[in-house]
Amino acid sequence: MGAHFLQTFSMGENLSFRLTMLMILLIAAGSFMALKGIMLHSMSAILKGIRAA
Repeated sequence: MGAHFLQTFSMGENLSFRLTMLMILLIAAGSFMALKGIMLHSMSAILKGIRAA
């Protein structure tokens, strides 16, 4: 979907509003999940350090 989106944009054609909003939503959701995963991993390491002490 991303390659088709970029090809359409580079050819100068009109972009579909639905696909544009879907791409923005997927980027936002992916960023949120990545940051949440980093935070949860860090919290688990902190808790393991507290339990070991």
